[in-house]
Amino acid sequence: MAKKLLTSIVFVLCLMCVHASAVSIEQVQPVMPDISVFVHSDGQDFSALKTADISARLDGKPLAVEGFAASDEGIYYVFMIDVSRSIQQEYLDAAKQAVMNTYKLLRPQDQLAVITFGDSVNVLLDGSESADIASQKISSIKSTDNKTHFYDAMDTLVKTASAKDNMRHVAVMVSDGVEDADADIDQAQLEQSIRSGGVAVYGFAVGSASDADLANFRKFVEVSGGEFYAFKPADAQQTLTNMLKQIDAIWCLTLKADSNIADGKMRTLDVKFGTLGSVTAKIEPDKWVPDEVPPYIVSLDTDAAAGTVKVVFSEAMAGLDKLSCYKLISPSGTAPALTLVSSDASTVTLSAPGISKDDGWKMNFSGLTDASMEKNPMPECAVPLSGVAAAVSTATDAAPTDTAAQPQEGVSFPFGIIAALAAAAILVFALIYYKKHGGFKPAKGGKGLAIKPLGKKNTDADQTPHFVFHNVDGESGDDKKE
Repeated sequence: MAKKLLTSIVFVLCLMCVHASAVSIEQVQPVMPDISVFVHSDGQDFSALKTADISARLDGKPLAVEGFAASDEGIYYVFMIDVSRSIQQEYLDAAKQAVMNTYKLLRPQDQLAVITFGDSVNVLLDGSESADIASQKISSIKSTDNKTHFYDAMDTLVKTASAKDNMRHVAVMVSDGVEDADADIDQAQLEQSIRSGGVAVYGFAVGSASDADLANFRKFVEVSGGEFYAFKPADAQQTLTNMLKQIDAIWCLTLKADSNIADGKMRTLDVKFGTLGSVTAKIEPDKWVPDEVPPYIVSLDTDAAAGTVKVVFSEAMAGLDKLSCYKLISPSGTAPALTLVSSDASTVTLSAPGISKDDGWKMNFSGLTDASMEKNPMPECAVPLSGVAAAVSTATDAAPTDTAAQPQEGVSFPFGIIAALAAAAILVFALIYYKKHGGFKPAKGGKGLAIKPLGKKNTDADQTPHFVFHNVDGESGDDKKE
């Protein structure tokens, strides 16, 4: 039975639009915020292309380019073997032997699975079997079926490949063309399945098929991101070897987004490979790396003259343009109203004419979360506009080591570390002084040390450490802040 590729199938791993480009994409695997783009070398020397020459955007937003190198990632090969009667026995035998030879040449990081499709779809090998079992299973394949359940086979391919994480997914389809019988899924479901599955399909076509069937088969494979090869029984092994060399000659571009959002919506990935050209791919991210780190404030910069406060957070945030998340606190109790100057993924600039870096001026933060699938909340905190230190969370009676208040991880000022060292030194000195003199009291001439207790931690917006340390002027009695 001659088979014909259904031209109505819009088979999409990545809908690629290549504009006069010498670069082509095999597949894209998004596990947000990481995006791996596998690129055909096509005989080019990519070694001279630096990451600085490459730029990428996802729906127009810049992505960080983290690496570009020849791929050594493990490959999960899935051989899709058509077992309908139209496959002549000599072609099937040659293909089976070539597959078995490939199994013996796998690298330690590779695996090989086999799926047969005809009257039914069967996962013959999933990659976990021993060499003996693999040989027995492959040898048992016979082309005796009357139908070709192509849609179901592709759906099974995606489900089988998707179970293998941290591997490149490559399918090699051994067939003389593709038709479908009694599909259990429709075209739209197939397109969605392939887009989210991240599998490149290579064609290992039976050379006895008609020119028209081979042309349709080639079109199907090339749209999927793979390559097409036709073989005859005498050259099956050499043809498959050439295919495997092409599969191995892949470079991997590693990109990173500013968040791990993977909502399954279609997004446009644009990549420019320096002077080699540009490519565009449609992806639908639905996998992500969990974000278990709550956000914190990296820096707070107050420009009193301009009346602005610029806040930089540790990662992309949600809703930075919501003024309800910020409250300005002044010593007088009356603070100017805040307005939004600008905001992007991780930075917000607020305007409040009349603000000051003087003691008592603070910015309270509440209701903020990062822009992740987990929406990790940032603990409420009040930060002095002077930028001396971050205050303790007002949401709970937490210690000053809460994430949002850690100087080493949050507001990036050295004062916290300096204060801690100074406090430790003063405490040692104070204990010696107490033991020798029987108590704390200023020495004559104003050179002694007084420790001023501030009482218990407050639960309002101004939660300060338990003690602050002052030098005391013994002559006037005025406190001078150090």
